[in-house]
Formats: sequence, C-alpha cells, structure tokens
Amino acid sequence: MSYSRTQARLLTLPRWNGACGAYEKSCDGGEDATSAVTALRGVESATLYWQLDADALGLDVRIATSTQNLADSLAVYAADAGVDDLASPVRPDGTGFTDFLVSSGAHSALLGERAAEKLSIDDLRLPATISINGERFTVVGVLGRSEAVPQLNTAIIIPTRTALEVFGQPTPQHPAHMTVRTDVGAADLIARQVRYALRPDAPALFTVTAPQDWSRATDGVEDSVSGLLLAVAVAILVISALAIGIATMSSVNERAAETGLRRALGARSRHIHLQVVIEAALLGGLGALTGESIGVLVIVVVSALHHWTPVMDPMLLVAGPVLGTTAGVVGGLMAARAVSRLKTVDALRRP
Repeated sequence: MSYSRTQARLLTLPRWNGACGAYEKSCDGGEDATSAVTALRGVESATLYWQLDADALGLDVRIATSTQNLADSLAVYAADAGVDDLASPVRPDGTGFTDFLVSSGAHSALLGERAAEKLSIDDLRLPATISINGERFTVVGVLGRSEAVPQLNTAIIIPTRTALEVFGQPTPQHPAHMTVRTDVGAADLIARQVRYALRPDAPALFTVTAPQDWSRATDGVEDSVSGLLLAVAVAILVISALAIGIATMSSVNERAAETGLRRALGARSRHIHLQVVIEAALLGGLGALTGESIGVLVIVVVSALHHWTPVMDPMLLVAGPVLGTTAGVVGGLMAARAVSRLKTVDALRRP
C-alpha cells in the first residue's frame, strides 16, 4: 500500500496479485472489497481499479469515425463508482459512474481528460461510442485531471463488473489497486488494518507500502526551531516585564500626591504595594489575552485561506495570560519598590 499526502487526507493504494483466489472479495466486481474497507473507522472512501492487459487480451480499441486501433496510445482501465474521487470533477456535459452502472454491468465508459482530447470528443450531448474488442461502450462522461493516478488522464475507463464479465480477471502484470481516502491522521492505522479487512485469513497476499514518515526527518529541525522560539519567548517576557514596570512606575509618579494622601490617612506600605502589583498584573494579563486572541484569529484565517486544519494546544491558550500576568507582577514589584522609597511629605508636595 503506497499513499501520498493531500491537503487533509492520505491516499492508500493496496494491490494484490491477479489470481481470483487471492482476492475473492473483488471477483464479484469489487463491491465486497470496497465495502470491507469503507467499513473501517477512519475511512472516507475506497476505489478499486486496474488496467486491462492489452497484450494478454489483444485489445482492439476503435471509435466509430476511425478504423485505427488505439490500444497502443490509450490504456483501458476498469474502475468502480468511486473513480470520481481520483480526479477533478467530471466535465459538466457528462456524468460519472453510478453504483447502478457499476453493479448492473452496463457497457458505459469514462474518458480521461487527455483521452477525450485525443478522440476529439468535445460535446457529450452528441452520442459517442467506443469499440473494445468488438464490444460497444457508450461514453457517459469525461474525468477531470487526476493527480492521484496520472495514468487515468489518457485512459478509457469501464465499470469493474463489466470488465470482469467481458475481459476476465486482472493479471499479475496489471494487478488490481485500491485507493483509500482516510481521515486526517488515520492512514497509518488503516495501513495496518486494510489487509485483514480484505482477507483476514491471508493478509500476506497483499502488498502494502506505508508512506514515508516525514515527522522523523523533521524532528531535529522542529527541536531547533522550538528552542529558538523558546529563547525568543523568554526574551520577550523579560522585555515585557521591564516595559510594564516602567509604565507602572511612571503611573505611580504621576499619582504621587494620591499615594501621599492615602498614607496620611493611614494606608500602610503593603496596601500601596498590593494596589501597584494588582494594576500591573491586570495590565500584563489583559495585554497577553489581547495578543493571544489576535494570534488565534490570524491562525484561523490563514488556515482557512490555505484549506489547512488549525491545531492549537489548549495549554498554550492558558499559558499566554498566565505568563502575561506573571510579567505584570514582576513589573509591579519593581514599581512597588520605588513607591516604598517615596516619603509621605514629599509625595504630598508634588502637584
């Protein structure tokens, strides 16, 4: 099973050999195979497909307006109704495979984007048919560009049940594949489970290739960046404490007369100190909360614009105001120390 990353999901591609006994769950057209996989928790969809063996079948592919055999330039694939998940949306003038078309063994066909260009099929409102080994297939739609399976861009695609009934089983040279679309973070688990979902009695019949775990390769970089950010955060915290202390000290100096009056009326130094520290703590906490709110808003907006999933540690949301309040307390203690040196008589003489 090989799979590559998309924006929010992982693609898994299990494959197995061509003998029917090795994958009995696909011998009926793939319904049981895809159902078994989609029943796994964390699986969004599954698509079964394979390429018809042109050499073994002696494929002869023609269109009504040409006598040329196109089997050398256009591959023929079998796929189930989930093939739409492997490509961009079907062209508006046609339709994709439905469960009915696949399960009924209809002689219908989809064309890849470049295959339609090669066959000069521009408007599906006009009937278009393709002959494959003398069997007529009606073109019902044109797939958009496929990034997951680029081979489909130049392919003619027929339903899996029809392919099994008319052309037989996949061959070892062109084994069947399945693409499984999973929830975010579920691909590794599905990679371990999908073999047993398909054949619990013989999971070794399937070839499974897990994706490269980029997290291990980036652990060192992340640790370095985290250390750098931690150093920057500590520096910002120290600067914030000094800034709050200076701002609080300036405020205290401006209210020196008020402080002197309170002392004259009986307020003790600890009461003045407590007031200064509380004011500075509130200043630091509210400042941190405001900055944190702006930061969260920016993360959500940027993630939405790039179709990312925003992930934030709840502990960080709590740590921001706590650290801001701590910086405020430290700054307030600095200002409170200056207040303690201020004499009552001098304070009352200030304007």
